[in-house]
Amino acid sequence: MERRFFFANASALLCAAGLAPTAGTPALADPGAATPTPSETLQGPDPQPPGTPAWCDVTTHGASPSATPAENDAALAAAVAAIPPAGGVLYLPTGTYKISQALTLGTNTLVQGDGMNATVLHQTSTTANGITLTGTGPRYVALRDLKLQGPRSGSGIGVQLTTTTTSAVASCDLSRLYIKDFGGAGVSTNILITSTLTDLRVQGCGTGFHLLSGTSVALTACYALSCRGPGYHLDAVTYSTLVNCACDNCPVGYHLAGSRNISLVACGCERAAQTSYLVEAGSSNSLLNCYSSGAGAVAFRIAGGSAAATLLGVRETAPTDTTTASIQVEEGSTAFVLGPSAVSPTRYAPNTTGQWTPTDLTVASPSTATACLERSGTTEAAAYTLATAGTARWSLGLSPDSTDDLHLRNTRGPLTAILAEDRSEQPNLQLLSPTKAFGGGVGVIGIANSRKAPTRAPEGGGILYVERGALKYRGSTGTVTRIARA
Repeated sequence: MERRFFFANASALLCAAGLAPTAGTPALADPGAATPTPSETLQGPDPQPPGTPAWCDVTTHGASPSATPAENDAALAAAVAAIPPAGGVLYLPTGTYKISQALTLGTNTLVQGDGMNATVLHQTSTTANGITLTGTGPRYVALRDLKLQGPRSGSGIGVQLTTTTTSAVASCDLSRLYIKDFGGAGVSTNILITSTLTDLRVQGCGTGFHLLSGTSVALTACYALSCRGPGYHLDAVTYSTLVNCACDNCPVGYHLAGSRNISLVACGCERAAQTSYLVEAGSSNSLLNCYSSGAGAVAFRIAGGSAAATLLGVRETAPTDTTTASIQVEEGSTAFVLGPSAVSPTRYAPNTTGQWTPTDLTVASPSTATACLERSGTTEAAAYTLATAGTARWSLGLSPDSTDDLHLRNTRGPLTAILAEDRSEQPNLQLLSPTKAFGGGVGVIGIANSRKAPTRAPEGGGILYVERGALKYRGSTGTVTRIARA
């Protein structure tokens, strides 16, 4: 109560006098508040004029919890117009302010409320936004400690940050906002760069967070709940992060569409009707220690030609009766999976996924270590590949041929050098051919016909080969001995 009384009276005097306080004036500071001063908050890469931006209490322009939406629309517009070009703080005291138009902001403005459930902007129109920032590359805007209540239907957006040109929206700071019941997205941005969204709760909106294009955006400790679309939808966004974010009861938790170098770190998703994490198209996106519980179909899905996705330490729990996979990497996409913890099966299209599980590399003693490549079935491949200058030369592994036979191949062909047949009694060994020719034997060696018999004597040894089914030996003196007939 003391803080509100202080701000209201100080702001009223300032706005009535039309004066912006000078830097260092103690009457503008709230001694008990940890929030940085407006000049610290609004200072961007471009130099700002000296002095502290003006504070303006919207109630001095007629905004009131008891006013009609039209009266509050006019009062808020007047209060925004009173902010000088150098910047200022628009202060909304505790109360619910009904509006029918968006609170439209320009550059260099901080909107400050008294708390996420204390100061409420209640949008009554089904087509208007709650707060809109627009213009030619608008920037240096902060929204703090507010609740934006929507009409529970329509197309309006809770907070929209957009540009009318190709110039980016830059250096925006949204924190401690509760956005509820808008027909459109809770937060929608277009070409947003170098900005932060911290402790934002979006509930019951069309989409939780929709970011279109942009770079260097950090979402921290945000929460999307019971939205009709994805909780988080990043479309063509690059090098940005989501850290410690949460999503509950949305069709899709996190949807990265055509985005690149996005990192989701320790994020969680519970009860997604379809997919908890969908990485579609784009490249070099990472899910690090992310959590999924109760996914309706797939917990972690890599699809649409997504390239070089990384899943590190992801965890799936509590699958539903309709869950089909914990991790699914689809044809045309590529991913590296390291240390997953999952209940449901994994589904990897052939030649899409490199994987290390917690048991793949184990140390039994200080002098003993084992490494393992695991496939989910004999229709999938698992192989180690040796390469030179980025070009694969040899591979050792299991082929997707419905067997557990071991193949050593030269990958130029590919040409099989050795095939070890998996048998319960004793393995058979086939040399120089992928076609097994054992004649019903067990524990035998099959040798393919040579493509070309040797024509010169070897030095320091001999040559064993098969020619037209006959086993032959050529010694170092050039003598050819037929060991067995065809």
